[in-house]
Amino acid sequence: MSEQEKEIEDNTDLEVAPVALPGHRLRLAREDLHLSKDEVAHHLHLDVQIVEALETDNFDNLPSPAYICGYLRSYARILKLPEDEIVNAYSKGQEINAALIPESVSIEPEKQMNPMITKIVVIVILVLIASAGFMWLAERFHMFDLATSNEPTTIDVVVPESNNQIIERPKQIQEQIQQFNAESTEQEPAETPITDNQETSSASLLINEEESQVNAAVVADPANTGNLKLVFNKESWTEVTDSEGRRYVYRLVEEGAEIHVDGIPPYTVLLGNAEGVEVFHNGELFNHKRYQRDQIAYFRLGKKEE
Repeated sequence: MSEQEKEIEDNTDLEVAPVALPGHRLRLAREDLHLSKDEVAHHLHLDVQIVEALETDNFDNLPSPAYICGYLRSYARILKLPEDEIVNAYSKGQEINAALIPESVSIEPEKQMNPMITKIVVIVILVLIASAGFMWLAERFHMFDLATSNEPTTIDVVVPESNNQIIERPKQIQEQIQQFNAESTEQEPAETPITDNQETSSASLLINEEESQVNAAVVADPANTGNLKLVFNKESWTEVTDSEGRRYVYRLVEEGAEIHVDGIPPYTVLLGNAEGVEVFHNGELFNHKRYQRDQIAYFRLGKKEE
């Protein structure tokens, strides 16, 4: 064989020698890095079908060669492979308009939360879970259904065991009476109207602080009817005396009670919780608001009979 024929045969072998495409090399490099196709597609911002096409050298359904070169360059970059070799393996030395080749596919770095912030978030979540669990247990086993506080929330009154015992005003009421008298002396006397059924003093009345004790025997028994009626919407310390000094009420009256007084008017009335008591004289509702200071109301009511 002449040298010319041998040279022609060598050139023929070069033309038919297969050129290795990049897909196999990309797949092996990816598997060596333990990356999945989905992870690569996420980094390249591509569909996973395009990644599969690049690895299998199935370029028919992909965009123009210029974009394929851009995909391959970016793929090679994240796998730490020589970019030019991968691109040349695809183009097989063909000239591709460089202006059409994207420099790379945009790859955004993974955003990682600050470890300290992560720790704080985890702690907050655990605290919320623990709190929710505690509240559930508290409700489940009635942990908060405790007895009421030992501090008194109502007026303490000594109830006499017999009619010979002494009834004392509660300490809370006595303190309120002192305050009532102090405020009354500072105010100007006010003119008040007089009606057929109601008579009130034109001057501010002072409560006798010395009469803080009463013998139970001098308090009249409750009546079923009378020209004075007290309706208790709230519990209230109450004192009622008629014009002859006869005591009809001197005690703490419970909520929901109704008391009738059949004495000789005018009546002197002391209410310890005035807003919770309605006063009726001869069937008419009497507004005792003007005689009230704080919780105490003190007034005379009714016309003296002739």
